[in-house]
Amino acid sequence: MDVSANPSISYSYGCHNFLSSPHSHAFIGLYIGEYTLGGDFVQDVVNQQITLWDLTHRDNFSGSNAGVPLSATILVDSNHFYEIWVWVGGDAEGKGWTGGTGSDGRLELNAHIPSISVHAY
Repeated sequence: MDVSANPSISYSYGCHNFLSSPHSHAFIGLYIGEYTLGGDFVQDVVNQQITLWDLTHRDNFSGSNAGVPLSATILVDSNHFYEIWVWVGGDAEGKGWTGGTGSDGRLELNAHIPSISVHAY
């Protein structure tokens, strides 16, 4: 089975710090889970996470991307069903602020997935 998607994303992220370490990280990818016909989880056959950014210093960014190409090819059979997701995730970390020192990390990530194409053969 061939799976593809071309989601668009918009984002804003950054880190601020003084004498402390911040972090902001985000990803986009495909996830495909395999299940028995009875609904029991078997395995994740695709767990794709493509890093969009991994920021550990003071800076700010914002923007958008009209299309992030995602694809995977897997073997399938009639004894299972498959759950397909486009997923995004991330984390932002900081120590907080006390006495003028500290750090903060932030992120905002939006994805628009107009379609997921599946070609089974």
